[in-house]
Amino acid sequence: MLRYILKRLLIAIPTLIGITIVTFCIIQLAPGDPADKSEEESVVATTFSGQVTREVVERTRQLYGLDKPLLVNTRVWESDRDEYRELGFFGRLGAMFTDAQYPIWLARIVTWDFGTSYQDHRPVTGKVWEAFRVSLLFQVLSIALIYLIAIPLGVLSAIKRGTGTDRAISLLLFLLYSLPNFWVATLLIVFLAGGEFLDLFPPQDLSSSDAAAMGGVAWLFDRLWHMILPVICLTYGGLASLSRYARSGMLEVIGQDYILTARAKGLSERQVIVKHAFRNSVLPIVTLLATLLPALIGGSVIVETIFNIPGMGRLLFESFLARDYPVIMAVAFFSSGLVLLGMILSDVLYMLVDPRISLE
Repeated sequence: MLRYILKRLLIAIPTLIGITIVTFCIIQLAPGDPADKSEEESVVATTFSGQVTREVVERTRQLYGLDKPLLVNTRVWESDRDEYRELGFFGRLGAMFTDAQYPIWLARIVTWDFGTSYQDHRPVTGKVWEAFRVSLLFQVLSIALIYLIAIPLGVLSAIKRGTGTDRAISLLLFLLYSLPNFWVATLLIVFLAGGEFLDLFPPQDLSSSDAAAMGGVAWLFDRLWHMILPVICLTYGGLASLSRYARSGMLEVIGQDYILTARAKGLSERQVIVKHAFRNSVLPIVTLLATLLPALIGGSVIVETIFNIPGMGRLLFESFLARDYPVIMAVAFFSSGLVLLGMILSDVLYMLVDPRISLE
């Protein structure tokens, strides 16, 4: 198994580099750049006459390195500057791949340096870590609740196939799946968070204004109280899809001959379902891990914006608006890495769940 994991990790490295190249090129296709954004925000500061000088913009582009080519610097072959003339063939070849925006970014990533935010000039690693901790807490709770609720409902729906219980569960889950989370979040605030009806939950933020003066237990209770409505919005939508996976997997298994044999031996229905059927029905659910892990870092733009949560979703959205390339690339890098890690983890869990599966 260790050999297989190492081989997959080695394959994941060029895959991750390819993903970052595509992402880097795509975000550059957006009109304008951070220098133009800086120009728009500093019109008054740069001139009294209302005419924005291009000199400020060019200095900003040089400061951010935006004046360099994206992937390779072919200008080293066309330049007559002494610094390039003295390099020779291999020197110019090396400069072509190192004096460009993406190679510079990639070289910094090796040292775990994601640069400085164009928006507030803070280290990107610190900004991402602060937002990641917030989103991680919400997403872990949400995913845990989805699995704890959806899998039993899916198994129950499969066991009661064709009955009123099965139809009621299916109707409820598909109804929840069809509700947009921004609409549900708005209704929760209006009806339960001090809108026109009840005032049971706080409508926004992670904690109360006086949370810093609270004790440990009171602070924890206040934090959990603020998290209830956002976690509800993050949880209900994923119940239907996971429950359908659990139901279909269980239906496929309970019709197998070995299940009939187990029943014929006189085993209780509980033993048949739990010990024989359920374990062999979880393979489709294990597959979803590859898609759930990126959610830990991606966050939710809509929910985090409505409830004023400083998580990854809101950070990424604000970075797109500000054309904050270092933050966007850092989030894309971590998200892509989690996708690849989720695929490897799914393969390993396949073998643990079903020993008949060989990793090789």
